[in-house]
Amino acid sequence: MKKRQEIAADKSNNCTVQVHPFDDSSNKESNELFLPPESLLLSILANLPDPIFVKDAQHQWVFINQKLCELIGLPEEEILGKSDYDFFTKEQADGFWTTDDLVFADGIVREITEFITDSNGNTRTIATKKTLLIDEKGSKFLVGTIRDITELSLLRNRELQVNKVLKKLALGGALEEVLSMILDAAEEEFPGMVASILIVAEPVAKPVQQFSIYVIELS
Repeated sequence: MKKRQEIAADKSNNCTVQVHPFDDSSNKESNELFLPPESLLLSILANLPDPIFVKDAQHQWVFINQKLCELIGLPEEEILGKSDYDFFTKEQADGFWTTDDLVFADGIVREITEFITDSNGNTRTIATKKTLLIDEKGSKFLVGTIRDITELSLLRNRELQVNKVLKKLALGGALEEVLSMILDAAEEEFPGMVASILIVAEPVAKPVQQFSIYVIELS
């Protein structure tokens, strides 16, 4: 007698995992194709290209894959059983738990953009999807997937900055305002650095033909 696993969802998007006896005395060919071995499923989850985690109702990690270990910079055995507060800033952990509690309370899937500090101390922009899972005993678990969208976020921000400058130019904005916008964009692109503009004027025979060279410096 084999067992089969069924996952059902109610109207509130809660997922329930149930295990039922499965008689394999007939239709053996279809039964053999029904569900891969548990070890294979765990191997697939462990090696997916995006971080994946499962938390219990106390916000402790009970399952993580290799990519999440790489994000935190520690092996699995040093992460399981611990929570966000053990590895991230209080501000970041507070935000993670706030969303977790909402999912645990109402079972509604949440897709949010968050910021997280990786093992190298860099702040990454991530898109996180959190789903409620309820096992056959009624225990609640939160399943989360993470997608690093840092580069995409930077590209979108650059596009917005360029469009703002072009719009200001098209509307006849003052040169000082345009240059100020360029400085702000440069400083945002390179956090911790101060941008300045050096204006070099070279007058020629006629004042109307005078031109200036603008050099942006980062220090």
